[in-house]
Amino acid sequence: WDIVEVKSSTSVKDVNLHDLALQRYTYEGAGLQIRKCILMHINTEYVRKGDVEASKLFVQQDVTKAVAGILPGIESDLERMIKVIGERTSPVVPIGPHCSEPYPCPLTDMCWGFLPEDNPTTLYRMKKEKTFELIQSGCTSITKLPRGTKLNDKQEIQVESTQNRRPNIDGKYIKEFLKHLEYPLYYMDFETIASAVPFFDDSSPYQNVPFQFSLHIQRAAGEAPEHYGFLAEGKSDPRKEFLEKLRSLIGKNGSIVVYNEVFELARLDELAKLFPSSRSWYNQIRKRTVDLLRPFRDFAYYHPKQHGSASLKDVLPLLTGKGYEGMEIADGGTASREYLRVTFGDVSEEERANVRKQLEEYCGLDTSAMVRIVKELRKMAAA
Repeated sequence: WDIVEVKSSTSVKDVNLHDLALQRYTYEGAGLQIRKCILMHINTEYVRKGDVEASKLFVQQDVTKAVAGILPGIESDLERMIKVIGERTSPVVPIGPHCSEPYPCPLTDMCWGFLPEDNPTTLYRMKKEKTFELIQSGCTSITKLPRGTKLNDKQEIQVESTQNRRPNIDGKYIKEFLKHLEYPLYYMDFETIASAVPFFDDSSPYQNVPFQFSLHIQRAAGEAPEHYGFLAEGKSDPRKEFLEKLRSLIGKNGSIVVYNEVFELARLDELAKLFPSSRSWYNQIRKRTVDLLRPFRDFAYYHPKQHGSASLKDVLPLLTGKGYEGMEIADGGTASREYLRVTFGDVSEEERANVRKQLEEYCGLDTSAMVRIVKELRKMAAA
């Protein structure tokens, strides 16, 4: 017999090998003779053309040798697990990287409850090993780091801001950043779907396919922004219509403002590859794009309540007092799942219409949020 474990991942992971080792131990204990252990995972190089070809969608890797190396420890692992299950109290285990690897532990909130909000895990890009060394040494707040703790420039700003309980504002940096904004301003945001099995021709597993955009256009300083949007209808490939609609709205001059340009520019680059006639347009757009994430990623503005994060959802309420609370759809992951559910699932027209309205509200908030953030940055620069 051969064991073939099918995973939706794109490569062989260590946890998969342990899965297979347990399966082999169990089957052989039941009397089966196992010849090979194979992991079948998604092939990211596959491009759909017509009907899905399962033989090309998946890659099979023979991991028999690696599994054999784990097999001798399976029995002792099982004995240890059974012993823990039989105990009257849970084992005392210090928190550490194992709390989220290979999967998030459901008891994290309970075990991490002793940590304050400003604990070392919030330090911007601090290595996990160093983070938990600090906690295990008794340091639970970044305001009480041991003398001599090495920090980079951004971490120092974070610690100082937290100690002083007030935001760090680099007015000079913000003024320089705002100089790059040229009217008309196009505040742009995309929503995408990504599935293991591609929905459309000329797409690959887990490729981000844009199905929605929001665009706020502010034509001159002091003018109210105009809102435009696109949300794909039906089950057909939305990319051509998405691109045509976007191109019709963005003029030849002015800055295109996004939050984390890597994502939006990557989607536009993929569209330019799919529709080569749009390549020169994309090259022009790329040069005009301004990443609003920059002043927050560089800590030119940092508020203690960001806890090391520069995400739009953390920055917006601190600058404007308003965030995403109370929204039915309040993050990109939920937006993607809900779009897929009501587009390809069996739901009533009423529910479909309701979710589409929520999608428009959420994506629209992402771009109106950028408008408000720039307004607040201008106030800081003028102060």
